[in-house]
Amino acid sequence: MTPSSDRTAPLYIVLIAHPLMMASVAVLILNDHVLKAHWPGFLTGKLSDAAGLVFFPVLLAALSGVVLRRAKGVALLVACALITAVVFAWIKIDPTGTAFYRHALAVLQWPWRAAMAFVHGHGLPGVRPVVAVTDPTDAWMLPFATLSPWLGWRYSGN
Repeated sequence: MTPSSDRTAPLYIVLIAHPLMMASVAVLILNDHVLKAHWPGFLTGKLSDAAGLVFFPVLLAALSGVVLRRAKGVALLVACALITAVVFAWIKIDPTGTAFYRHALAVLQWPWRAAMAFVHGHGLPGVRPVVAVTDPTDAWMLPFATLSPWLGWRYSGN
């Protein structure tokens, strides 16, 4: 979808299909499920952070736009990028934020894990906290959170 292809669609819908967003999702999946297992280290750690900071504000804007119905545009993307950056910094810098993330994501993953256990005839699994490490150097990736509002600004015709 290009900026001129559908001016009536909310900006976050146009952006979620943008090649940069698709590439970010692909990098997240490839990095978290393949690269980190084979080549753990500084680069693979930062790669997921950068990709997530690019994509998550658009995803958050899309979810917010669906819930709030009237929310759309660059202002929504900026707000979602700021929220993403603040929460990311809390998770990466503060051990309390890291612990919260580990357990909150475990709770969000549990229904999928329970469904898979049911399909395979296993008992109900427990809530298993995810692996996450407090690493203040991950804050170096925070500038990537500005890419989605910048792209939104470009696509909005401003």
